[in-house]
Amino acid sequence: MGKVISISGYLAKVEGLNAHLYDLVKIEDGSSIYGEVIKIKGNISYVQLFSFPTSLGYGAKAVSLAKPLEILLGPHLVDNVFDGTMNNFGDDDFYTPFLQAPKRSKFPFTPSVKKGARVVGGSILGSSGKLSITAPPNTKGKVIKVYEGKFSVYDAIAELDDGSEIYLAEKWPIRKARPFKRRLSKTVQMETGIRAVDSFLPIKKGGVAIIPGPFGSGKTVFQESLAFN
Repeated sequence: MGKVISISGYLAKVEGLNAHLYDLVKIEDGSSIYGEVIKIKGNISYVQLFSFPTSLGYGAKAVSLAKPLEILLGPHLVDNVFDGTMNNFGDDDFYTPFLQAPKRSKFPFTPSVKKGARVVGGSILGSSGKLSITAPPNTKGKVIKVYEGKFSVYDAIAELDDGSEIYLAEKWPIRKARPFKRRLSKTVQMETGIRAVDSFLPIKKGGVAIIPGPFGSGKTVFQESLAFN
């Protein structure tokens, strides 16, 4: 366990924290604040905080959770708005606290595989509403049980011959890229409605774009314009 020795904005310096780079850290000083180790120098860990430390002070206790920041991928994400730490901004009745998912909420699952089918990572097992449920990466085996009905994101929906279970949702480290079989080429332009972009720097649908710039240069306004258009 370490202690906070310095705070500057969203950055906290923690002394004596037994942690690795990108470990999730919990700091308690009346209330809990979470962060991520972004730098280690000697006995000092630099922790990027996920919320503003209004009640955090010198000497606050910090502990490494010995795991990276993960997100739970599943049907609870559909039609809801979350921030990067799984706080839900979309629906007050569907609120989920930091890195949690609703245990009581049930989601329908309709299987498309049958008992005896062989599955690998990425195989489609069925659907939950508009979302296809796939086998996690590194999955390999034969289905011996498959279930249909309504389940929470922590419930198993299938069992393989090696005794492993496949759940309706899976945890995945946010800094680890998802594997893919092949990358599809992108040929359709996304019309943003912003003439400077569409004319000189066109963006493809499904592509990636970056908006660099200093503070106050209009990056957020530009992103809002893209979203509205």
